[in-house]
Amino acid sequence: MNIALVDDVQMEMERIKIILKNYAATNSLNIEIDSFSSGEEFLSAYEPFRYSIVFMDIYMNGMNGVDVAKRLRTLDPNAILIFLTGSADHMPDAFRCHAFDYLQKPSKPKDLYRVMDDIIKKCTNLEGHLTFSCNKTDYSIPYGDIIAVCAADHYLEITDKTGKVYKVRATFSSVSKQLIEDNRFLLIIRGTLVNMDYIVCFRDGSCHLKGNMQLPISLRNSKKLEQIWNNYTFTQQHNTNTQ
Repeated sequence: MNIALVDDVQMEMERIKIILKNYAATNSLNIEIDSFSSGEEFLSAYEPFRYSIVFMDIYMNGMNGVDVAKRLRTLDPNAILIFLTGSADHMPDAFRCHAFDYLQKPSKPKDLYRVMDDIIKKCTNLEGHLTFSCNKTDYSIPYGDIIAVCAADHYLEITDKTGKVYKVRATFSSVSKQLIEDNRFLLIIRGTLVNMDYIVCFRDGSCHLKGNMQLPISLRNSKKLEQIWNNYTFTQQHNTNTQ
């Protein structure tokens, strides 16, 4: 799991890093922490979906943390954002950036441990169903039973967990708009969505799925796709372990 710390006070940043590493050791987590001494430095180095968690100080020289967070949200709406500050004055602005939590500085170990516990226990979305018609028969398949959705000419091929393929007369955009709201689904290349619960690995320019299914991926985005899957897998594993 990749974590970013953004704070212009080096001593505070090092202290938080030590606490997070102690938490990781206690809970058998594999974490990588990158530190940034300004919002500008963070944004300059940032790549979408690179970090699962971002700890952001609000009061910094240069850009303040709220402005940095607003920019972050245009690049990555899913990163878990925790604000750090010595004052509650900016709390309303902070939560408008869809912050996960807001910690008073100096952050205490118990507070950082609590927020990390909350992140690990974060619930997944409620199960939805994809409804469609195939060969004059109506189907309603739970999202969790769908392995992949692929555009094929003027049709869609929907593959379920049994390996059955439904050829549906529908546009990819109409179905992907529905499925992409569920955090399990990943667009691996134009016209192809896969359920990350069924991914085995990314290798040789393909996404390998359970049932010996292979689908081509965007080579330009291969590293980003694998990082998204790794972050998703981490969250799911630890949700299970802490239930």
